[in-house]
Amino acid sequence: MNPLDIKTWSERQQILAVILTTGGMIFGLWYFIMYPGNKERMALESRIATQRNRLAQRGLLMDEDALRKRLRHEEGYRDVLLDEWRQTAERLGGFPNQTSLAMAPVSKIDFKVELINARNELQKTSRDLNIRLPYDLGMDEAVHSNEDARKLMLQLRSVKKMADLLLGLKVHKLGRIEPIEPVMHAIGDTAIDYIEEYPVRMEFYGSLENVYGLFSAMMKEDHVFFLKNLRVESASLETPGLLRINATLCMLLFFKDPTELPPVPTTRPARTRPRSF
Repeated sequence: MNPLDIKTWSERQQILAVILTTGGMIFGLWYFIMYPGNKERMALESRIATQRNRLAQRGLLMDEDALRKRLRHEEGYRDVLLDEWRQTAERLGGFPNQTSLAMAPVSKIDFKVELINARNELQKTSRDLNIRLPYDLGMDEAVHSNEDARKLMLQLRSVKKMADLLLGLKVHKLGRIEPIEPVMHAIGDTAIDYIEEYPVRMEFYGSLENVYGLFSAMMKEDHVFFLKNLRVESASLETPGLLRINATLCMLLFFKDPTELPPVPTTRPARTRPRSF
């Protein structure tokens, strides 16, 4: 009798053999197919439990209602910051209607017309006050092909506003006005510009009271300027009260809405390891 010959087995032995074979096949399938997935699932569940414990220890494990409340709080705080930014930009910006002004198209003819009008207006004011003023305002009527008429227009408005300020202070003479190339300011380390700076270098003659008046007037609503450079010296030995003042003032144009700016990436401070002694 051959024990490996299934035909010689009894019916009970055959049924037992089928059950054992089927069980072995099921176990093999589970071990080679299901076990790796179950192992990965258990590892993920362990990591989830670890992260859940960490969040719970930091007080960040909240239900949906608490998360919605936290979201509303953060959105309210964001709206407060945006409102403060817009008020600051409106207060410190030297140009009215800054956003629309930044996007408004300006032709070369528009610039030339406004330059002529500014010259005539300032010359009339200077004659009425008997104050000498450079006629050309440091700007050329000719607009070259590589020049931006919009930036020239903003430079002209900066020059005119600063000349109006000095004439209002009744300085002795305005000797030179020189608009400088605009400066672009980007947010963080990105290449996204959000502020344009229009500096103007000027030389004028006046008294010490005129210098004090300049400091007092340049942050008023009508004349918001920022002082970059200042040099004050005696104009001559014959007139000790007369001063020659060289100053560089600038006006800012905030042309980006804060909602259009990307978030500034924050870098975490490097952790310092405790020193061992």
